[in-house]
Amino acid sequence: MHEFPTQNLAGIAWSVAALKFLEEPLLDAVSRTVMATLGKFDSRGLASIAWSFAEIQCRDYPLMKAVAVAAISIISDFNPQDLANTAWSFAAIRLRHEPLLAAISATA
Repeated sequence: MHEFPTQNLAGIAWSVAALKFLEEPLLDAVSRTVMATLGKFDSRGLASIAWSFAEIQCRDYPLMKAVAVAAISIISDFNPQDLANTAWSFAAIRLRHEPLLAAISATA
């Protein structure tokens, strides 16, 4: 999966969430690959990854915390929908990430 473009990884995660396909090995592979390539994701991709994992209640806190850090570094690139989806994602899995919340608040 490391060769997959970030858009494809986000697409796989979205598809898993949309289908409620809770296949642990696939989720683990997506999570590991996303973690290894976070710096390549744009705002839409980060929001999509966060939404996808939250939608299926996959509480991969290390992944979500890493997504939060990556999101903060490019928060000015987020459009309102991506900001809302990202905020919802963290609320849905009850992960309070204060720096991310502050960045979203400052941007919104």
